[in-house]
Amino acid sequence: MQMKSFHVIGLVLVVLLGLAFGQQTLEKIPVVDFQRETKLDGEGLKQFKAFDVACEPCKGTGELPCEHCALHELDGCVECGKAGKAQAPCRTCAGTGKQHDPLLLLKCTYCKGAGWYDCALCGGRGIITESSTDGTSLEKPCGGCKKVGRIKCNPCEGKRALEVLRLRKKPLSEASPEDLKEAREVLVAAMTELEPFEPLDRASKTTKALEKIVSRPSKLVPELKDMLELMEEVQKGLARAGANYTNFTERQTFQFLTFRDRSVHLMRHDVRAIDVCLERAEFNAKVGK
Repeated sequence: MQMKSFHVIGLVLVVLLGLAFGQQTLEKIPVVDFQRETKLDGEGLKQFKAFDVACEPCKGTGELPCEHCALHELDGCVECGKAGKAQAPCRTCAGTGKQHDPLLLLKCTYCKGAGWYDCALCGGRGIITESSTDGTSLEKPCGGCKKVGRIKCNPCEGKRALEVLRLRKKPLSEASPEDLKEAREVLVAAMTELEPFEPLDRASKTTKALEKIVSRPSKLVPELKDMLELMEEVQKGLARAGANYTNFTERQTFQFLTFRDRSVHLMRHDVRAIDVCLERAEFNAKVGK
């Protein structure tokens, strides 16, 4: 996929304004380690048991107080559709009241189940607070997101959950050991290259480098291609309205690293799902001989 490149402003500017916003810290990539219970059928083959588990955070109701409203005082919220601390679909279960079967679905790694990705300039507030060298501050509408605060998540299409990769258009549980091993090799190779990746000296070069890394695994995991589109939209909003702020480069770097880590998380989940299915598939292949 050819992405439209954009450039970091390379001029040395005398900047009098900064953003009064807390220091951004990268989240640690979650450890992905899950099992799926199996049972032996009449032929001695392992079959996955039905997965039906209530969502713990929402206690099976499918709703929780809107987490976005809890963090920000908003006139209107795109996540719950209201103003104030209203109810919103549970981010963990996407409003279903049931835990995701980890062989089929996972909470979107990019929006963390919100359906929306926070603006890189205002952090989801819809407004920015400028601080000047004389200690004064001023609030104004965010130009990066046009006061919305967030961008609809492309990878999950706002549905809050991502599908686990499928092989030959079938669930992993139906894939052959050979197909599972081949897919695993592709994902592990991509993760080996992506995990240590650091942004380059220009945003356009960084984008192209990330495109190259995920080009092959995105054929298996199309959400990686959607991630590139979301990443570009987020970075363009930041560059459009935030390039003259003193911490622009730091914010830009933070976004590249965030998309890197959340893509690694997605692939780690898919690799774990492959391993769970591969163990069962190899067991059944031996029994069936």
